[in-house]
Amino acid sequence: MDLVRFGNFGGSTSYNWMWKGSSYIGRNFESYRNVFAIPTTELTTNPNLVQNEGYR
Repeated sequence: MDLVRFGNFGGSTSYNWMWKGSSYIGRNFESYRNVFAIPTTELTTNPNLVQNEGYR
């Protein structure tokens, strides 16, 4: 959670660790992955919900 809060998790950042982004040496990935997707069952149950950006 602290990595997301301080902007060091997803997106273009110089902070890497082993296996970040499914790469042994670590690689950046899209910043929209800082927030999880809303499950499809929740979206169909509640029509007021909108899927988070990037997960459409």
